[in-house]
Amino acid sequence: MKSTNIEYTINEAKYKLSYSFISTLFCFCVCFFYKDVFLFYHLKLCQTGFGNAKIPFVTFHVTETFYAMATLGIYMSFIAVLPFWLYCIHTFLRPSKFQKEAFVQCVYFCMIAFLCYSSYSITVYTLLPTILEFFIALDTLQTWQHVPRVLDYIFFIVSLNASMHLLSQLPLLSVYCFSLFSFKSLDLTHTRKYWHVCLLCISAFISPPDVGLQLTCSFCLICLFECVYACLFIANMYKKTFSENC
Repeated sequence: MKSTNIEYTINEAKYKLSYSFISTLFCFCVCFFYKDVFLFYHLKLCQTGFGNAKIPFVTFHVTETFYAMATLGIYMSFIAVLPFWLYCIHTFLRPSKFQKEAFVQCVYFCMIAFLCYSSYSITVYTLLPTILEFFIALDTLQTWQHVPRVLDYIFFIVSLNASMHLLSQLPLLSVYCFSLFSFKSLDLTHTRKYWHVCLLCISAFISPPDVGLQLTCSFCLICLFECVYACLFIANMYKKTFSENC
């Protein structure tokens, strides 16, 4: 009986992996077919950060534009196929869960997808133009000539989005780590003010030398820390309720 269950689980995992691989390949083909649309769209977002300075993009190699399109195709295919990956993981783990646990898991995966898409929208429409406007405004005397390369800006957009995706998932990652390791969420309460000062120092180190940007960065980091703390507090309350009911 055990061997039959193990074989069924292995076959189910193979089916889920094959479905995920085929869907990822299909999404990449579709995204690569519209590679020029994605490229022009993201470069246009960068030009909004240039302000009134109409600076054309340049390429230094023949294959540079192709590499930029391929990078965007891979990234956009990941964004498009993420809900299907989460659905496959949810349906694979659901038989081993109770009804309430399966519902919590479904909500957890929906929050992952929502935070991923929200971080993308915030990055490309708010954070990216703000960063570009700041660095373009440093040249007040027009002492240097800015030559924007297509590949550099595409790598910058993808890396910035990847960083924001990771930061946006920190509250959910903290809840997942809380479910694996036993530690008290109240430990953060006693050290909250020290965390705020530490985040203020980190924002002063990573942000450009501008007081407004440093305060904005520190405010965002503190809000992220408070979201992590709130998620840990809710998970702790849920864990206590579940243990009392059992």
